[in-house]
Amino acid sequence: MTSLLNSRLLDAIARAALDVKHVTDAPRPYISKTLHIYMTLSNLRGVPYSVPFDGGTEPKNENCYHMISHGDRVHYAVTELGTWNSTSDFADKDQKREIAAAWLVRPDDPDWKDYAMCALASAGFPVGLAPRLIGATLGKDLKLDEYEGRLLPTDALAGRPAIPPAWLPTVSAEDPFWFTTADGGIIDNDPFEYARFSLKDKLDQRIEPDSRRGRSRGHHGLAFPRADTHRPRGPAGIGPREQLFCAPARLDHSGPFQAERNRARGRF
Repeated sequence: MTSLLNSRLLDAIARAALDVKHVTDAPRPYISKTLHIYMTLSNLRGVPYSVPFDGGTEPKNENCYHMISHGDRVHYAVTELGTWNSTSDFADKDQKREIAAAWLVRPDDPDWKDYAMCALASAGFPVGLAPRLIGATLGKDLKLDEYEGRLLPTDALAGRPAIPPAWLPTVSAEDPFWFTTADGGIIDNDPFEYARFSLKDKLDQRIEPDSRRGRSRGHHGLAFPRADTHRPRGPAGIGPREQLFCAPARLDHSGPFQAERNRARGRF
């Protein structure tokens, strides 16, 4: 037994989601040309790191702090879904897996099957749902190595690649690097920093709340256009994102609906 609950239904849902016969010929104008998707993973095998303390750079240096990191993630860049031109100084430069919407029509496309497996792994639950086996690309090609040159969503390291893993030679030769993940939230259950950094046009851009309107300045979604690109069609003063989250609130402006509407507007 691999889990308390039967996870085969989730596998069936994933297979059905990938059973696509036709991809729309009209990409959506409100979706970015490159849609960045981050999914956190709990790497039970772990990724080794070696931090030198005497100025040395060799991973085998004796004066090093050796550690294993179990907090992992996968970064997908999906194309051909939208036509909106947007940039992200963080996500565009970060290591990524690139996939296209048109590939969905390929029978058993391996890239989209990997995407579905990562989604199931990130949305899992320890013990309750079955763990998943994920394969990551390593090797000598730095453009394909998923761990080399990763960016971290922290202001202190903004724009700087993370310390490369201190792989053992036997592990570096693996193709792919297999690891088991039981859930995406064991290590990082609130990955808001990935969203915050991906939403920035520039890494040094600051996102500060605007107390006058209860919104954030300098904050726009990669999957949503700017306000001046597509004008809101709802009531005056309510933008497209508020409409998405506040539709039930406009039906009844009393009681819990009004409270939920206020909370939703405060988030954006």
